[in-house]
Amino acid sequence: MSRADTTPASETRTAMPTWLVLLIATACAVVVANLYYSQPLIGEISASLGLPAQSAGLIVTLTQIGYGVGLLLVVPLGDLYENRTLVTVLLAAETVVLIAAALVTASQSSTPQENMRSAWR
Repeated sequence: MSRADTTPASETRTAMPTWLVLLIATACAVVVANLYYSQPLIGEISASLGLPAQSAGLIVTLTQIGYGVGLLLVVPLGDLYENRTLVTVLLAAETVVLIAAALVTASQSSTPQENMRSAWR
């Protein structure tokens, strides 16, 4: 008898295609690279936002802390909940947060038009 005859159906696995492995690896690389994109730009970011150097340094630090906290808190949820449900809930939460971030106005400006002008300088 061959191995295929004695292996239960639940243990039969197919290999992931190479293109899918490369796609997932690229997605992971892009996500992790986002943690470091702000480091060489921190001077320009602080100047455009009018932040002192100490506060601007927190941008990089808090981004990396947030990533670590996300790994510790979100990744284990994949063992507790169905992946499709978890992804749907997380995307909905991210949508709400991004909408809230888009609606926030700068504290130095009094009107949304002034905020837009200062953003494009």
